Amino acid sequence: MTELRADGRTPDQARPLTFERDFTEMRWIGTGELCRTRVLCTASVQEEVPRWLRGTGKGWVTAEYSMLPGSTPDRAAREAAKGKQSGRTQEIQRLIGRSLRTVTRLEAMPRCQLPSTATSCKPTAVREPRRSAAATLRCTMH
Repeated sequence: MTELRADGRTPDQARPLTFERDFTEMRWIGTGELCRTRVLCTASVQEEVPRWLRGTGKGWVTAEYSMLPGSTPDRAAREAAKGKQSGRTQEIQRLIGRSLRTVTRLEAMPRCQLPSTATSCKPTAVREPRRSAAATLRCTMH
């Protein structure tokens, strides 16, 4: 007999993951949910690339990540208001950006940049940062 996890799943069963496209009337906005973590994802197109990519015929994908102030048991101040991002936020942004570039054919979008943003609203963020990052990454890659 297989023991169940605290949430009722078997050890080899994945957590439920859902996506909702067209969350608003604006293009390229959707949400993803993994357990109790909800992520709002957006993307846009800029008709330019970073200076160091000019003339290469490749595009670029960037990522921004933020956590809503009410996502933690005690209200977390917005990092943008402080003018400095935490190391955790910087690492999550790097992870998302690298992962998106890995699955994107950059040569198929010459002279374009796709800035993507993931904003998470999660009551579990402080207790379970790995789940938070995983939900953010899955949402932005969907």
